[in-house]
Amino acid sequence: MKLRTRNYLPDELITHWQIPLFWWENHTTSDLVYEVRFHVADSAALNAAWRLLSERYTAHDGELWIGGAALRRVDPEHVDASSGGEDALDSLEWVINDDFFGALREVADAAATSMEEARVGARVVHELRIPLVSGV
Repeated sequence: MKLRTRNYLPDELITHWQIPLFWWENHTTSDLVYEVRFHVADSAALNAAWRLLSERYTAHDGELWIGGAALRRVDPEHVDASSGGEDALDSLEWVINDDFFGALREVADAAATSMEEARVGARVVHELRIPLVSGV
């Protein structure tokens, strides 16, 4: 597990998300929910990646539940990843890096020709640590 000690820059395009060190150091209770929103400028690539994920996982009220985490399509260019509970950070890292970015990579690889490199990425819009009870 890789931990991050700095914030992402506002327009930084990433292909691998890292858990903020603050989250890891302060994950002292299972009464927390974490959410990360991503912006993908290429909505066609996001549509194709979402189709791939929808074939692999069951949708519940517009969310894809993957292990202990969920992905939710907010609009044509935004996806929320969220998780809560004891293993929230591990589940969140898995659903973002292996599933979400994995599907985006598959789409980019399929679209790339032999002369071009597959490029894909997303920008972090926000990262939220939400206490379910007061005082956490």
